[in-house]
Amino acid sequence: MNTQDLIPSLDRETSYDAWMEAALDLEQAAHTLDLEPWIVERLRQCESELHSNLLLQCDDGSAHIKRAIHVAYTSVYPRSACELRISAGGGLNSTRTAAMRTTLAAALFAIDISGSATTLIADTDELSEHELHSLVDGFAKIYSSDREIADAETGNVVLAGEGVNDYVLAWLASANASRHISASDCSEAAAIALAHTIRKWNLQSASAREGGRTPSLRFAVQGMGEFGRAVARELVRKGATLVAVSDVSGGVTDTAGLDMGAIERHLQREEFILGYRDADAISKAELLACECDVLILAAGARHLNAGNGRSVRATLVVECAPDMVERGAFVPCAETGVPSVLPYLFISGLRLAAVVQQQDANPLATSRRCQTELKLAALQVLKALQKCADERGIPLAEAAPLLALSRISRQLRLQGI
Repeated sequence: MNTQDLIPSLDRETSYDAWMEAALDLEQAAHTLDLEPWIVERLRQCESELHSNLLLQCDDGSAHIKRAIHVAYTSVYPRSACELRISAGGGLNSTRTAAMRTTLAAALFAIDISGSATTLIADTDELSEHELHSLVDGFAKIYSSDREIADAETGNVVLAGEGVNDYVLAWLASANASRHISASDCSEAAAIALAHTIRKWNLQSASAREGGRTPSLRFAVQGMGEFGRAVARELVRKGATLVAVSDVSGGVTDTAGLDMGAIERHLQREEFILGYRDADAISKAELLACECDVLILAAGARHLNAGNGRSVRATLVVECAPDMVERGAFVPCAETGVPSVLPYLFISGLRLAAVVQQQDANPLATSRRCQTELKLAALQVLKALQKCADERGIPLAEAAPLLALSRISRQLRLQGI
């Protein structure tokens, strides 16, 4: 028996439809903004949806067809950002959702980019490295030669989505499938900017609560993938206290503060948190309810809902992955209040901003200057979100699509029907 045998399998709720929820959010935001009917009608549907069949020659000599779905949400801007996903459970609706979210995330950060998404429907766990490389090469050929995709993706940016790592991005880059491919260094820059934003939020909110005293920052992280680790690493480096972490195998906690370096060394050896002995073991449910200022949700889906939202004690929940906080997860409670949620749309926009900044950066600009500009951009968007939320009496998660749709609708009016 190995470590993976001890990890429970993930439950997949096939009844959940991300596109339906995204469409409901769009309708609600459009109603609040009182958008013209023709704008709402245009944004209800994706502009183009293309399906391709890729022939994959397997290592054992067999051949199988793998489907690829490409969706462009809107061409409101000529430049495009495409999120690439490789998923056995992917489909048309999830690809539509990813395309819409990329468009909204770009608009939230005032980036003149239209969003699109491509899903290769395949199980990466069942493919050898050679087979996966062949599949990506086959997709790259279609991606580069298909006139409709090429026209839609002028000056494109490819973003790493589900099932895509730096190896896949490197294969795409070598095939010249895109002018720019996002990579881990962009994620690192976004993680540093997000950590800075979290610290500023805590400084602002805790100072108000504690009469101006310099606040401490205690945080917990659910999901220790590359992005979650990078955010945690930067927060600890800046003096914050990591009190709990968890992944699919379970979690650990130490109210005095976990040793981030020791946890990273353990993850490098064992891959999972399971087996880390220098802290108390906790369940993922217990992590959500731990005493902390900030709860960072960095992996998985639909972790917070009406059933467990009341147990959250953090004042800020950071949604680093899509659909981690369900609609209606937090019910107003006199004892604990309702935590603020920094929505996935903000984090997605920040990561896109990091990629675009790297692509467009002046060769003479230093990495320090680029990082400073990214931090300032994040704080400006957060300030705008807070202002919108306060003026309308709504949560940050509802303010984000309002600001994004306001900008997209202005551009649509300039273009006309």
